Amino acid sequence: MPDVPTFIESGIKDFVIDDWVGLLAPAKTPKPIINKLNQALNEILNSPEGKAKLLSMGIFASPGTTDLFIEQMVNDGNGNSANNAVHSHG
Repeated sequence: MPDVPTFIESGIKDFVIDDWVGLLAPAKTPKPIINKLNQALNEILNSPEGKAKLLSMGIFASPGTTDLFIEQMVNDGNGNSANNAVHSHG
């Protein structure tokens, strides 16, 4: 759409779209399994290789706890934004 101005061209300088991606497990998955999955994911997201791969795609990871992820989903469902898990800027 060549004739549509960008947000910056429209005078909106600080416009950022945040989105997130997370892993969900079936209901009643035992908490120890959830914790093990979360630990493994955080290790990947914190590793130099994991960070580099995500950054090469414009993704900034924010590893965290399952409670923070639940809070994120609840707040987004209410139209509020809290702590992002994995988000991209672009």
